[in-house]
Amino acid sequence: MLNVQSIKQRLADLGVDDSVIKSSEIEDLPKFINDDNGEKILYAIRGRYNSEQWLVVCTNEKVLLLNKTFLSDLKDIKIELSGITSVTSSEIFGSTSLDIYCFVDTTFIECSNTHAIDIMVKTINEARENRACKKTIPLPEQNSSLDYQATIIEQNKQIIGLLDEILNELKHK
Repeated sequence: MLNVQSIKQRLADLGVDDSVIKSSEIEDLPKFINDDNGEKILYAIRGRYNSEQWLVVCTNEKVLLLNKTFLSDLKDIKIELSGITSVTSSEIFGSTSLDIYCFVDTTFIECSNTHAIDIMVKTINEARENRACKKTIPLPEQNSSLDYQATIIEQNKQIIGLLDEILNELKHK
């Protein structure tokens, strides 16, 4: 089971800013990370979303936003990596923003730490790519890399064959 101390250590090892590590939402983070199923924290920042400060955590499964204020209960927003279409950063009125685009929604998180935003954009995009690769092409467990390359080449030939068939059907219509 993941605990607060191990999360703080993980974030420190990742080079996350101390203000993020000391945020009050860190105490609640273990409830949202399923480390028993291999979920790992990849990076975290603090940023402004809907006029409030949020902890933004990227894992190998999702982007998680947590907000805890004195006047309200803990609020959370989960964005599954599979639902993210793109992630970029932009500059708005001198402030840098993490822009997370989903199928039907866009989330803009302002942050004064441009370097941290750049790392978060890269981290989320890499996590999306890694997740997509795991879902679509299972890696051979004990095959050599030459066997794997041969498998990929064969799959590509099959795809090309299918595309040729589709093209021929379209030509004859």
